[in-house]
Amino acid sequence: MAATNTVLKNTENELTGKERSKLLKPVVEKRRRDHMNYSISQLKTLLEKEFNKYYPNSKLEKADILEMTVNYLLIAKQSHLEQNYKEGHAKCLGEALHFLSGNRSTIELQKKLQNHFQPPLDIPTFQTPKHPSQSKPASLWRPW
Repeated sequence: MAATNTVLKNTENELTGKERSKLLKPVVEKRRRDHMNYSISQLKTLLEKEFNKYYPNSKLEKADILEMTVNYLLIAKQSHLEQNYKEGHAKCLGEALHFLSGNRSTIELQKKLQNHFQPPLDIPTFQTPKHPSQSKPASLWRPW
């Protein structure tokens, strides 16, 4: 075994840069694929409940996992934007009322302002650009 290692070390020293990269390319490529596969399996684990809602007993391909993850993140982003809008609206109204509360003669103005800026019943939706395959989470793209 020690003789084999010595031969390999001597051979590595004698190889040119081009020959060495040819030998290392498969190893580097395998590490890259392993890294991607590990990350995809982590996504699948993190979003397993979400995947089971739409495809309870199916084996998802890597592309399916990535696509559903993107859809999940877009929905989460939409929800986050709506929540920020509600919080911003309430904070703005509170600051305006606080500003007007310093003067007793503005009580009627405060009431009008509060009635005018009641939390909206229909919060505007912030649309994110949709890819044709993102029409429904249940419709995954298949090449066949």
